[in-house]
Amino acid sequence: MLSGWISVSKKDNSRLIGEEKINESHPIFVRKVLEKTRSLSKAKLEIRDFNIAFGGKKADGLYQLIKHLKNSNIPIDAIGFQCHLNTNINYNYDEMYENIKRFQDIGVDVYITELDVGMNLWGGEGKPRRKVSDVIKNENDWKNYFEKQNKIYYNVIKTARLAGVKLISDWGFRDDVPYGNWRKDQKAWMLNKDYSKKQAYYEVLKALYETLEK
Repeated sequence: MLSGWISVSKKDNSRLIGEEKINESHPIFVRKVLEKTRSLSKAKLEIRDFNIAFGGKKADGLYQLIKHLKNSNIPIDAIGFQCHLNTNINYNYDEMYENIKRFQDIGVDVYITELDVGMNLWGGEGKPRRKVSDVIKNENDWKNYFEKQNKIYYNVIKTARLAGVKLISDWGFRDDVPYGNWRKDQKAWMLNKDYSKKQAYYEVLKALYETLEK
């Protein structure tokens, strides 16, 4: 049974800002895609994007878009936060919680999608992408990396569950995969290559257990 459509998975190019812009013109293709998809299926319709989980200008723009769609009676049921996260960033989980809540308050479900925790290997404007070996020099570097990774997995899952998120999915499940995932050599997931459980796996279980509805 089909439970949902990912109707839109690209950035909002409307460049609208401010509360007064909510009911002005937004990209017409978004409305057309949602209306056409609803005519074909009663499954939930989702818009998702990356770099929006913790708020910021991009999240604000998407919030305006969805609020506009809701105010215009355009079918939209959910927003997906693509969470390709990096261990070098100190995330603000209070901001994540508030961001989830504001989307829920305008009538859409919030999903955590494409969750992984890896490295920021961007080399800078006009420079080649760095390699893992440029960041990780020895076993102690790996140890520190995994400690940060564990905390991020735990905090993201716990924050999402406390905010009422019902659907959480990852972007892979074992490290050193032989296929072409862009993070295949970053050990970004919860299982080792041989499918044995990493500490991140247990951190996710801990977060889920701590947020069980009693």
